[in-house]
Amino acid sequence: MVFASSQIAAGLRRGLADGPAVRVSVVLLSLSGLGLVIAGLFPTDLAGQPSTAHGEVHFAASLLTFGTLLAAFFLIARVFGQDVQWARYARYSTALGIIVGALCVAATAATPAATFNNFHAGPLAPWTGLVQRALFLVAFGWIAVIGFKLLRLRSLESR
Repeated sequence: MVFASSQIAAGLRRGLADGPAVRVSVVLLSLSGLGLVIAGLFPTDLAGQPSTAHGEVHFAASLLTFGTLLAAFFLIARVFGQDVQWARYARYSTALGIIVGALCVAATAATPAATFNNFHAGPLAPWTGLVQRALFLVAFGWIAVIGFKLLRLRSLESR
């Protein structure tokens, strides 16, 4: 996913009219990929165990990953809306931004207590894994869809 995020960022940079929103979107997608690398290097804390430094780094990296990706959805939606070849992806990106935002809130509510220095677990704690997988599927599914669009555009240009 890290590689995919960076490739999508590079593809959007080449495939869309240059402007501040495109440049910021590329930075946001790159930061999202960096957050994934950091989260992968620092494992999360086990449920019911005390918080650790590596668990807190993992949590902060997750915020970086999904916070920047969420911002990128909405910013790129604006850019897509101004480009004829991408216009139909503007609503798609906005809708997924809303869904990912809701899933981020749900994932935070579902996160076991250990992540928050042993506060009481949220109301969705039994559903932690399911909510997180849904978040990953939707967020990274967007990257796949945009990647396929970039591939189609590239194949049309090479003809």
